[in-house]
Amino acid sequence: MGAKELVLTPLIMNALEKYPWFTRRAKFLNVPTQLLFTFVLYSSMIPVGCALYPQMNNVTVGTLKRYEPSAYEEMRRKMHTVPTAQQLVFFNKGL
Repeated sequence: MGAKELVLTPLIMNALEKYPWFTRRAKFLNVPTQLLFTFVLYSSMIPVGCALYPQMNNVTVGTLKRYEPSAYEEMRRKMHTVPTAQQLVFFNKGL
C-alpha cells in the first residue's frame, strides 16, 4: 500500500525543483514539502488500499494444523468437535 507514496513524492519534488521560486527557498522548503506530500498521499492511499484488497482470508484446517498447532488446538477446543482436514476456516488478516 505504501509503494505509491514512495514513488510519487520524489517525482513531485523533482518537478518542483524546476521552478526558481522553489530552488531559492529549497533549503527551508525541502523537508516540510516532502513531509506534507508523504502525509497527504499516505492518508489518502491507505483507506483506498484497505478497500481494494479483501481483509478476510481462508485456510484449510489441515494447513492450520500443520503450521499453527496452537491455533488449531484452540479452535478444536472452542468447537467441541474434531474438524475435518478439508473444512475452511476464515480469519481477518488485519493491517
